[in-house]
Amino acid sequence: LRHAAASGATIYTSALAKRYFEAAFAQPQTRAADAGLSSARKPAFVAVDGKAVLNEAGRVVEIHELKDSIHARGLLVVWLPSEQLLIEADAYTPGAPDEPPPALPNVNHVNLVQNLDRLGLVPKRILPLQGRIVSAADLYAQVGRKPPP
Repeated sequence: LRHAAASGATIYTSALAKRYFEAAFAQPQTRAADAGLSSARKPAFVAVDGKAVLNEAGRVVEIHELKDSIHARGLLVVWLPSEQLLIEADAYTPGAPDEPPPALPNVNHVNLVQNLDRLGLVPKRILPLQGRIVSAADLYAQVGRKPPP
């Protein structure tokens, strides 16, 4: 993140984590990989409290906070509406291809589906940042539901 911020990128984070990142970035850079960063730019952080929408030249990107996640408070997902693609980390990690659904659904997966329902998001595909891209039907099968039409 230090490299992205030094390049001028704005860091979007949950409202709960913004102060943490501000404090962390205010600390001296002591890691060798970060010590060479010589940007005079002050990192720009944007707190997402519920939802943020970015729209540049007609390209829409939505950032949504997941409610009631047992994994982490303030967990965010990214929604690309034109692609119907959900990008997330830690809310859902797909199993091996053709693996049968578990007898008891993973509570993080159930929570993600509940949040998709609440937000009215109907993804065609899911890009977990810790796994392979899958169809949304894979997630719904894991929780014993059919995906919305």
